[in-house]
Amino acid sequence: MRVRSWLRTAFLASLLGAAGAQAQAQEQEQEQERTSPPHHDEPDNGTDPTRVHRSVTVDFEHTDLRGGFTSDTLEVVYSQPLGSHTSLNVTVPFPSVDVAGDAAMGFGDVELLLSHIPVVTRTYGIVVKGGVTFDTASRAELGDGQTVLEATAIYARFLPGGAIFAPSLEYNYGVDRDAGRDRVNRLTFDLYYVPKLKNRAYYMTLDPFVIADFAAGEQSAGLSVTLGRVLGPALGGRLQAYVKPSAYVGTDRGANWGLEAGLKLLGF
Repeated sequence: MRVRSWLRTAFLASLLGAAGAQAQAQEQEQEQERTSPPHHDEPDNGTDPTRVHRSVTVDFEHTDLRGGFTSDTLEVVYSQPLGSHTSLNVTVPFPSVDVAGDAAMGFGDVELLLSHIPVVTRTYGIVVKGGVTFDTASRAELGDGQTVLEATAIYARFLPGGAIFAPSLEYNYGVDRDAGRDRVNRLTFDLYYVPKLKNRAYYMTLDPFVIADFAAGEQSAGLSVTLGRVLGPALGGRLQAYVKPSAYVGTDRGANWGLEAGLKLLGF
């Protein structure tokens, strides 16, 4: 009788334990469904600032500067996740600027940028970034002639229907300047918007922005539009191509227009 009673007690305890574990698992699943952004259920195309991914981008940009000058930049950008909410970006540019009479491409200022996502829910996310652009340019006209510190804050709102609206503030401040160089002291306000396209093979971003140059006492504005297409699987990730035309306005603008084209490998 004691053995039967013990077996009955053990059986009931196992049932209660299984029921409790199932209830806890269901509660965790429901909580994750409440807090996980709906966009994270879709393939990552790099447009959501609250998603962390490994990626490599190779792009080329031509810019029509004021005064009849031009610049061209070949750029390599690598992003490495450091956990589920943090990533490190490294940007290595190879610019060419003809303002000094030398249009040869050289080595530019290398940037390290750390991004962290402290908050993300089904309706919004917050991203903070801190970075340093080092004075590594091989010629004076190919860089800022100083180390530039960067701080950025992004508020991403997930809109009904799948669109994303993510305004941001970015502040850049130069230290340890070369003689004769103006200090970088610049604030950029960006109204980043990602519309939801019916065809998931394509994506678009709209970036109207305003730049306040406190050192020069100048203001300018512009608009960049990214049009991209996912090409398919490659090297363990997803390869995509994009073009990004830009236009600038204002009497203090540093350029008239620009055109960037690139390839990006995501999630490898």
